[in-house]
Amino acid sequence: MSASRIGSFNPGTSDFGTSDNTDFVQPGETTLAQVATRMGVDLNSLLQANPQIKDPNNLSPQWIHRPLTSSAESAHDSDNSTQSVPTDLPKAPMGDPLAASAFKAKLANMDGTDRTCPGVNACVNYQGSPEFQALPAATRNKLLQEAANDPSVEMRLDQIMQQPEYGNLSTKQRTELLNVFASANPQGREELVTLMNRQLPSGQSALLSPDKSSSGATLLDNLNQLATEPLAPAVAGRRSEILGQVISDTAEPTWYLDQGQVGTCAPTSLQTALLINSPSEYARLLGGLLGTNRQATLANGDTMIPALNDLTSPATVAPNGGASIPDSRSITERVFQSALAQYSYVKGGEAAPIVNASGDIPGLSPKEIALAQSGLYGQNYTAADTHTIFGVGGLDAQVLSELSKGHGPVPVSLHWNNGGHEVLVDKIEMDKKGNIQVYIRNPWGSRDARGTGYKDGAVLGTAANNSNAGPLRTVVDSQSGLEVMSNQDFLKALYGAVVPSD
Repeated sequence: MSASRIGSFNPGTSDFGTSDNTDFVQPGETTLAQVATRMGVDLNSLLQANPQIKDPNNLSPQWIHRPLTSSAESAHDSDNSTQSVPTDLPKAPMGDPLAASAFKAKLANMDGTDRTCPGVNACVNYQGSPEFQALPAATRNKLLQEAANDPSVEMRLDQIMQQPEYGNLSTKQRTELLNVFASANPQGREELVTLMNRQLPSGQSALLSPDKSSSGATLLDNLNQLATEPLAPAVAGRRSEILGQVISDTAEPTWYLDQGQVGTCAPTSLQTALLINSPSEYARLLGGLLGTNRQATLANGDTMIPALNDLTSPATVAPNGGASIPDSRSITERVFQSALAQYSYVKGGEAAPIVNASGDIPGLSPKEIALAQSGLYGQNYTAADTHTIFGVGGLDAQVLSELSKGHGPVPVSLHWNNGGHEVLVDKIEMDKKGNIQVYIRNPWGSRDARGTGYKDGAVLGTAANNSNAGPLRTVVDSQSGLEVMSNQDFLKALYGAVVPSD
């Protein structure tokens, strides 16, 4: 870390120094004119002293440099301020492929100065912010020590604090966000920026969206709980992995989720839909399933408990009752999907054995899927299982009606080879030629899960004469599992859908 940028730090204490020639933007200050008034300085002088500010009428949380007004201050500044540096300093790639030492060396070679943040005043000095000071001392020390060894940590913090959503948070919420950042793994830290910019279909900020509990805790609150509260003994040492995966799931659910090698197409589809519509509820439920009590209260008041062996490490599965193989799913996929399947079996009253997450899951009936959906959303759903011609009032028309009300995506059951497959209908629309097209989310996941053969424009299905089963369809977006099929092929395959009873 550059001493000239962030002052001094004494490991093992919470003390750190800052330059007396800087000031931090205070809560409620959105324009530089407000800052100038509080400082008692001329606005034009303040603008000249802060060339890094692009829009003085739309301030983000950051450090502000006071204009120099005396020779004494000038002398002080010459001893302590950041040196003049080139404007074309390299930036650390978001994927962080450069090692910390190599990146720091690249910066140092520009002018012989070792810096963690490129450019004059390019990085927010987070150490002096009220939210950083409100963190526990151990957390502050952890972040500072990490930033000293890896410049990408400080740059990621700067990236987060420059997001517009950050300026909309209270100091308490910013402290929670920094605590989440400190506890997450690198993947989660990177995805945190994506999550901050995600909006739900309703237009609400995903980060501040409420769960379905009586308190209506936000996603940020529930992420902070995962970062703070005790976890089950079996995963006590996996907090950063779990938190990072929940951040990833809630930031980009259609990218990260898939059913792996087992028959969890229905739980995976419901998991995806919940993340699209209520990510905070998802984080709350996972927090319960992975907490010391190992149970979660669903929106309808029922209790969901974990499946057997869901936290076994290394995780394995036995597809179709065969030999055990490594489970390709993340820990959050394995825990949530197996627990939801188990709840559905028990709620449905079937004499099914308790689910073994290391075995296989035989799939859910439309009735069981409706019961799971009712539990997740706290309202009654039903499994419709008949249809007629599109638009006449059959099952397909019910699906379209739900989509038109903004209640999508809609879980539907399709004939798939000799069995069934659960997918989400994302939208139904007419193309330029007047043909009705049905867009589905396949729980097989993105190209990351499927392999390079799963690519945009690929034609899938038995009629395409390739290895992919199911009705004829085309991949629209291989990164989110979005596929499209004709309405005719959809009607041939459709045999069930889950829609609200009322």
